[in-house]
Amino acid sequence: MTKLNKSELVGAKTLDAVIKEIATTGAKLDHKLWVAAVSAMKLHDACGQTGKINSVIEAMPKGSRTNAMRDFISAHGAVTYNEKTKLFDHDKYGLFDLEGACEKSWTEFKPEQPYKPVIASKLLKAVMKKVADQRREGDEVSEIEAKLILECGAALGIEL
Repeated sequence: MTKLNKSELVGAKTLDAVIKEIATTGAKLDHKLWVAAVSAMKLHDACGQTGKINSVIEAMPKGSRTNAMRDFISAHGAVTYNEKTKLFDHDKYGLFDLEGACEKSWTEFKPEQPYKPVIASKLLKAVMKKVADQRREGDEVSEIEAKLILECGAALGIEL
């Protein structure tokens, strides 16, 4: 695990330049990833080898939306995703959609979902509703489930 060296922190003026650089390099990287993905799919269409497609995914930075890229490749490439190997395999019945792949960027193809903050009280209420529904239907609430609910309540300072 890499740690951030506190001496790397910057002031407001430098931070503005860093933010501008991130926006510029981020947009360039998104475009390069798009070019690489479509190029890899085109190569796969010509030779049937998926290595370059899988290499594009593996090359993506850790903070990238790899699942969005996988969805883009699945939709446009003649491939299937192998959940066991976590790699794309050749789909002998698949068709490569070059026009579709060039029409819309992978970043626009599957936009990131809006941020939803985790609110512990809402989660606990949802669990409580599920337990109440279970009991209404005559289902037993397991001892473990009951214990977890009590522990959650205690962690939130709620006496159940």
